[in-house]
Amino acid sequence: TLSSDAGRCCQQEEADALSSRIAIMTNGVMRCIGSASELKNKFGRGYQLELQLHSATTTDAVVESLKERWQAELTESFGNRLCFTLSPQPGEAQVASRLFGEMESRKEEWNIAEYAVSQPSLEQIFLRFAHDQRPEDGEGGGETAGNPP
Repeated sequence: TLSSDAGRCCQQEEADALSSRIAIMTNGVMRCIGSASELKNKFGRGYQLELQLHSATTTDAVVESLKERWQAELTESFGNRLCFTLSPQPGEAQVASRLFGEMESRKEEWNIAEYAVSQPSLEQIFLRFAHDQRPEDGEGGGETAGNPP
């Protein structure tokens, strides 16, 4: 079981590796339960793409191209490091291979030092639920049980 409050019952990596079923609760309501892979498949949206550029000169072009081609959302930008969330695409099974192919073909054009493509982690899914948790005094807006964040 994972809990939000400032602390956690256990680390997400431990839950992912050791638990056969994981439950996530917010505001005293169980929001979901299942294996780590079931939670990732149901609540993990698309892919995460992390780029490290040699220089920031191509940053704008990279961001615009990924937004247009992959419906990517820039989630973090620090110096030459860019992180994106890519929305689920039709034919999801081939998305990763197409994305790897595009990154390899644009390495020189975009000045890419390195890149990584991954599915959302269990921690990212947990944090999405925790973000919607109401403060303890009952103020704020959370979502109802059963609706993904």
